[in-house]
Amino acid sequence: MTIIKKFDTSEYQENSWRKSKYWIPFGALLVSLTLAEIWANNTMVTYGERFETMSRIQNTLQMENQLLENEIAKQTALSNVASESAAFGFSKSESIQYIR
Repeated sequence: MTIIKKFDTSEYQENSWRKSKYWIPFGALLVSLTLAEIWANNTMVTYGERFETMSRIQNTLQMENQLLENEIAKQTALSNVASESAAFGFSKSESIQYIR
């Protein structure tokens, strides 16, 4: 006796739906992950530009700070203070008097 199974279209359609219903969430997940990756890359590029700008500003401020420190050191040098005090009429005292 030979068993012959008939091709049932309703069973085939049921099985194909079961197989295809997993593709929809997978596709949605794939699209959402792609969008998340694009968003992350754009965010990183924006932060990279901001970081570059901040780094440039930091270097400029460090140079300016160094120039100002050099100018302060030049103005407070002992030889400069002595010549400025002489220009204002200050001189070395001859006799120091102490008050008790």
